[in-house]
Amino acid sequence: MADSNGSVLIGVDGGGSGCRAAVACDFQSSRGEGAGGSANFSTDPDGTIENVRAAISSACAQAGIDPAVLKTRGVAHVGLAGVMDDGDAARVAARLPIADCFVTDDRPTAVAGALGGGDGYVIAAGTGSFVARSVGGKAGFVGGWGLRIGDEASAAWIGRALISRVLHCADGLYPHSELTERILSEFESTTIGVVRFSLKATPFDYGAHAPKVVEAAKAGDANGLDLMRAGAAYLVQALKALGFAPGARLCAMGGIGGAFVDYLPGEMTANMVTAQGSPLDGAMVLAAQRAGKAGVA
Repeated sequence: MADSNGSVLIGVDGGGSGCRAAVACDFQSSRGEGAGGSANFSTDPDGTIENVRAAISSACAQAGIDPAVLKTRGVAHVGLAGVMDDGDAARVAARLPIADCFVTDDRPTAVAGALGGGDGYVIAAGTGSFVARSVGGKAGFVGGWGLRIGDEASAAWIGRALISRVLHCADGLYPHSELTERILSEFESTTIGVVRFSLKATPFDYGAHAPKVVEAAKAGDANGLDLMRAGAAYLVQALKALGFAPGARLCAMGGIGGAFVDYLPGEMTANMVTAQGSPLDGAMVLAAQRAGKAGVA
């Protein structure tokens, strides 16, 4: 049970595939955890709130904490996919029964988890992507805009680039390689089959092709190498825009993030670190920092 004077920390990490919550009396104590359904605020605001509340309730039960105390002593950092601006954040916070509830999109929690709340840079490349900097507790970001207008170097972007390269090879703009010939054969060796796939393909559908590019590039396939190098060039540009300097810590995370490390300059990979924690861990780090600043940790 929470003590009568301290804060109760709440961390939430939510996305399209589900949400997780953690609750603890303080940062050093053991925590309860709970899970809920999909939590993308832009696509399903009401469902997101319902699922987040369920996850928090489950975490409280596991920790032996009365959810009622969150209304007076709860300090939370809630990171959710689909939170687009301060207005969205305020709408989420207003519907959660927590005394001090700070809401962001899901990037800050991922960065805080990867770096353990410390300084450094993060390449986050899964189905989507972003690049981030955390220095002195202040974060900066490049990307994260979605596949329609961005998400360079993500699995979805690499997969879509592969599909485009197959058509470019068919048009004679690039020589075919084993990779592009194999992909074309998956669509009955017709460009129309490729086009039909593209008309219905989701980011997940494109992303399913990314491992083929990674493996082909490792084997020296010319088209695979071109695509991986293009993604790496974007990551270098993004890191430089965020002020990366030699010697800084760099963490590559996500399903395809680590695959780009071999294509980055040595000065950027000299101090690579593995992710210290999950986005949920990051949410708890940020909640503890918020509680400490308020003098109630």
